Amino acid sequence: MRPDVWPRFVERFKVPRIGELYASTEGNANLANTENKPGAVGFISPLLAPLYPVKLVRLADDDGTAGGELMRRPDGLCVECEPGEAGELLGKVDQRDASRNFAGYTDRLATARRLVRNVAKHGDAWFRTGDLLRTDEAGFVYFVDRMGDTFRFRGENVSTSEVEAVLGSMAVLQKSHAVVYGIELPNSDGRVGMSSIFLEAAAPYPDLHVIYSKLEEELPSHAHPRFLRVVRCATGDSRNELETTLTFKPKKAALASRGISSSNNGIGEEIYIRSAREKTYTKMTAQMRTQLLDGTFRLE
Repeated sequence: MRPDVWPRFVERFKVPRIGELYASTEGNANLANTENKPGAVGFISPLLAPLYPVKLVRLADDDGTAGGELMRRPDGLCVECEPGEAGELLGKVDQRDASRNFAGYTDRLATARRLVRNVAKHGDAWFRTGDLLRTDEAGFVYFVDRMGDTFRFRGENVSTSEVEAVLGSMAVLQKSHAVVYGIELPNSDGRVGMSSIFLEAAAPYPDLHVIYSKLEEELPSHAHPRFLRVVRCATGDSRNELETTLTFKPKKAALASRGISSSNNGIGEEIYIRSAREKTYTKMTAQMRTQLLDGTFRLE
């Protein structure tokens, strides 16, 4: 459950205690939060961490690319993350233990990509989850993002889940659904953040000054979406306008492929661009769009 959803869920449904877990169908890395810690997906005791069959390890290129190289020490083993530092979650593979077994896929290459060796000691094997998580000082574990969803902007990593959580916590966006992703633009360093905000038919139009201020309070500048695409949902329910997978996750690739193009499907929408000087988001004009596409517009 997303950290921004947790307190609202408790308040609305009067649930006194929530148990959260992390797992996957084919994977062997499992975590559980039985302490009712808001936002946490699990717990790894700092004192017993070496005994746990899961580890968080640093990425070598630090760009959030799925399947990228892991950082190695001089002895060839992986570097574990410190508290507060995001890293990929790995699960120890032991074919003699049913709880630690990884049967693999029908595709041998796909199986090989999911395994990494020489993590904690030479000769061991670990399952790569493809998920970025972090721990706090107490040992609680928090989901950060899918590695493929994290993008790099101006030399810094941006977690789409983290930005979505901040947007989702805003009172001005309570009757909306915000999806964050990176788009490609000419002469840009990495991908540029955009958030599509799907408004319910009866929802008031969001105050863009408030959105800017809240982002400034909660996130570093590089993580702020440079663009907001505000969509007024014709059906009244944002879920009907947002294309999702079979597991109800937004299809971000389809949104990202549109870039800064205007709508061609009849849905009322506007694109806004971040203005650090005015501390708000201003409506993108046709001239701005042309300058962005030819690489002459400077993003703030």
